[in-house]
Amino acid sequence: MKTPPTIVAVAVVLITIIAASSFIYVYVFAPKKVRIGFLQGDLHQLAFFVAVEKSLFKNAGIDFDYIPYPNGVSEMDGFAANAINVGYLGAAPATFKRIRANVTITIIASANAEGSAIIAGLGTEINTVSQLVGKKVAIPNTATVQDVLLRLALSQYGLSYANLSEKFPIVNIAPATMPERLRNGEFDAYVAWEPWAAAAIVNGYGKAIANSSQIWPEHPCCVLAVRQDFLDQNLDLVKKILKVHVNATRYILNPENHADVVAIAKKWTGQNETIITQAMSNIKFLYQPNVQGMKTWLNYLIQFELLQESEIPGGIDQFVSGFINTEIVQEVE
Repeated sequence: MKTPPTIVAVAVVLITIIAASSFIYVYVFAPKKVRIGFLQGDLHQLAFFVAVEKSLFKNAGIDFDYIPYPNGVSEMDGFAANAINVGYLGAAPATFKRIRANVTITIIASANAEGSAIIAGLGTEINTVSQLVGKKVAIPNTATVQDVLLRLALSQYGLSYANLSEKFPIVNIAPATMPERLRNGEFDAYVAWEPWAAAAIVNGYGKAIANSSQIWPEHPCCVLAVRQDFLDQNLDLVKKILKVHVNATRYILNPENHADVVAIAKKWTGQNETIITQAMSNIKFLYQPNVQGMKTWLNYLIQFELLQESEIPGGIDQFVSGFINTEIVQEVE
């Protein structure tokens, strides 16, 4: 017995509708999987570590994967390749890649302020920045926050890179290797972010001759950024992600959670409790975007000829107002 043509036609239509509905659900209504980048072993990313360990993303209904990066430059390349939608990274690579490579990201929150230090060898006579004259000093790289911090610290004593032993710092040094290389005598001092400053102090390799809070109080450091196209298409989802970041930061700031936070930091950085506690005392964890700090950062880059004013589209004020979104965090709060 043959199936009447009308029944076949209706069946085809129903199958088509079901298939189309499934397609629409998957690509329009189904929860999106967010790809989040972060810097490996970097204590400044603590809010992300807390958010993962306390299931804050899961509780907010956010499906996510996370991708570790060795440094902010490679993470910005991840943004450019659309490998990640959201990322925790340093303000310096975010700024340069936004300006020079047109990687269109938007900063929606701070992750921390301060959190770096100039560390000298423990057994040396170097006790102040003024005693770096003629010494070998290492920094992660040029045009980093640590580069600017060292320039500022030297300038406060009427000095410059010309006064260092090699007339310029030793560059392209991974901060994770700095404590051991200081111990081995490869250089006399270095500038690094946490926990790589505290690691040398606690392990007996070095001493802090200046914390970044003394050199440039409240200076911007790590931020939470999002691809602009992802933000445009998923504003409600970005708000949820930012709310998670705010709650994670508040969890860190609650003294009652200190032991738990330290345990989380140990797990994600591989450092011991003493190093974590020392390092955390040198970091300000916060989520409010640091608009004025970013403007100051750009002015310092111009002052030290690390960036030309003509490179900044529209000038500093216009660029920063487009680069940092302060409205979302205000709404989330």
